[in-house]
Amino acid sequence: MANRRGDAIYLGLLIVVSAIGFLASRLWPHEAKVRELPDFSPPPLEIELAIELPFEITRFEIREPPTLMLSDKMPTALSQVRSALLESSKPVEIRPIRSLASLDD
Repeated sequence: MANRRGDAIYLGLLIVVSAIGFLASRLWPHEAKVRELPDFSPPPLEIELAIELPFEITRFEIREPPTLMLSDKMPTALSQVRSALLESSKPVEIRPIRSLASLDD
């Protein structure tokens, strides 16, 4: 029961303080100074010179992708795809594997 009584006291004090603030604002009005906000619009854009790139754009020929004559057998088809991928790619960097143990017999 003490919690409800304390809550009622705090609610009553809140209402009294709010009423006093409202009456004080009505009895003693004050003039607020209004400030003009600055203009945040972007400045006009004027380009005097034409923009030229310092280099020429290189256009490359589009190469035909390799076509595969896949057979009906899955292992043969996978080996053909693997060999085609190995022929069309080159290694960028080869590093030795240091964290895995090698199994050399």
